[in-house]
Amino acid sequence: MESRQGAQARGVHLTKACFSCIRAKRRCDKSIPSCGRCMDKGLPCKFPLARPYARQKAPRPASEQSAEKLVGLDNTDEVYASASGLNWDDEYLRSLWIHPDDSQDNDHDIIVPPPLANSNWFLLGDSWSTHEYDLADFQPKIGLSHWKGYIKCVRRWLYQWVTDARSPFIHRYLYAENGLPSCLQDAYSTLAAYVGKTEKNEEIVMQLVEDKTNNLLQQRGSSDIFSSTDSWGISSPTSAADLLEHLAQVQALFIYQFIRLFDGDIKHRAQAEQHNATLQQWRTQLWEAARLRAYLQQTLGEASFSNVRSHNVGGPAAQVWDNWILAESIRRTWIVVNYTYSIYITLRDGQGSCPGSIAYTLRRGLWDAATPTEWCRLAHNQDPLFMRSDPPDMLFAKASPPEVDEFGLSIVSIMWDSRRIDAWFARAPDTNLQALLHNSI
Repeated sequence: MESRQGAQARGVHLTKACFSCIRAKRRCDKSIPSCGRCMDKGLPCKFPLARPYARQKAPRPASEQSAEKLVGLDNTDEVYASASGLNWDDEYLRSLWIHPDDSQDNDHDIIVPPPLANSNWFLLGDSWSTHEYDLADFQPKIGLSHWKGYIKCVRRWLYQWVTDARSPFIHRYLYAENGLPSCLQDAYSTLAAYVGKTEKNEEIVMQLVEDKTNNLLQQRGSSDIFSSTDSWGISSPTSAADLLEHLAQVQALFIYQFIRLFDGDIKHRAQAEQHNATLQQWRTQLWEAARLRAYLQQTLGEASFSNVRSHNVGGPAAQVWDNWILAESIRRTWIVVNYTYSIYITLRDGQGSCPGSIAYTLRRGLWDAATPTEWCRLAHNQDPLFMRSDPPDMLFAKASPPEVDEFGLSIVSIMWDSRRIDAWFARAPDTNLQALLHNSI
């Protein structure tokens, strides 16, 4: 086992710690090919790639800086540092950047981050952190109309999925490669029938909802997906296809639960409450599996987070876009499942709690981008606003309401008190949160 000094004598540059020690927040002795801690625990030991030096460019005249700002070439460190809400100065995150090709001319030998759209910034370790808080802390400041307004938003999103094959938490291209999984086909047809429900066919429609729910629960119970457990004690998928299938199952069960919890039928509400814990369990399994898969891709070079598109079709930009679509869909589904359940409990009991909040992409236009090129252009030229909605100070300082998409605005509406929302919208006097989110169906 070679010491750090010996490695440096050979010109090998080691960072402060290997990936495993960084994740465990433990001291690393930097020995290669494996540090002592990884050797003892039988863990894979891999060090981040890094350039051994970095020299700064000489200051340029202000006129040149202003000209480059117009075409987006200046202040690259500041642009990418603010891009995700993560601390891009952290050595661990910098080590995950794809450095410029060494064969290319690089007069200044600077470690420059790549265009944001060409790196998996949304898969980095810290991006899968959850931040706990008590939803009861928000109740004295947030009125009942905000809770009910959010439920109206979710109902509209489900109806939108039926009519437009997309919604703010089910991406239009999420299942485009192989078509809707069978569980979501059932959920789609059931939801379409529910949208057309009348007093005359109500009994048939609600029976359909009940039967499809039971079929999904039986299917999931007999499925081998997530049946294996890794060394961390986390049930994990064997492939990206398994992860996508589990996401579809969570979305399908959520649709059935939402229908039955908020339809008003006492019988079906009571049945749905028996399955609330199941939905929460599926959601947790999905999140942990996605977090683990992202970690394995970033640290061990495993297969792409999303394997729905070949690297030879559409190029690297298309693959990054596919990765983001799956990761962001998991995040938005996690949020919708969590917050809808918490609001239901709050409306029913007068108080509730929430497992926490996570970072997601709030920039308007990214979710609705129609091509990898369009998505990359938006992600490259603007801060994607990849952050949590709480506390409000961060988003308040970074963006005005028109820059945040519908999904982000809906979450803001149930996290921020009315005074902060009003102050935020004062920066965009021609817009109104109530008009955007509290439309009746």
